[in-house]
Amino acid sequence: MAGTSALPIFVVRPSGVWNTRAPLHVFFGRTDEVQRDYSLLTMAVARTRYEAEHRPPEMGPSAAKFMRARISGPVASKAWNGYRDWWRRAHGDPEGQPSIEHVEQDLGVALYPIRELAVVKIASSSRRSSNAGH
Repeated sequence: MAGTSALPIFVVRPSGVWNTRAPLHVFFGRTDEVQRDYSLLTMAVARTRYEAEHRPPEMGPSAAKFMRARISGPVASKAWNGYRDWWRRAHGDPEGQPSIEHVEQDLGVALYPIRELAVVKIASSSRRSSNAGH
């Protein structure tokens, strides 16, 4: 039986190609990490949207103050600047400021690509797991 191996290197299943030498627990571990990240981001977005919808009237319209962009550290400040710059370009208002309502609506829309990226990450985890050991 020259030229044949006892076990196939790859098994084709309805879910795709799976390297039979890759440990399944690595895939599950990566999937769990993606689930954790997705859950935390979704929870943070949902909480922020809730706070925006139920803010006290005396808070005022400033989204930067509502998001505490300046006092939340350099990463939050940079993220706020990026969002504000995008908002200005999208609305054609080079000096404008997004309102709390804009932030709340945009956060809701932002959940869709977060979900999309989670699915892509899980799908690519199975590919990395199948390439482990190569």
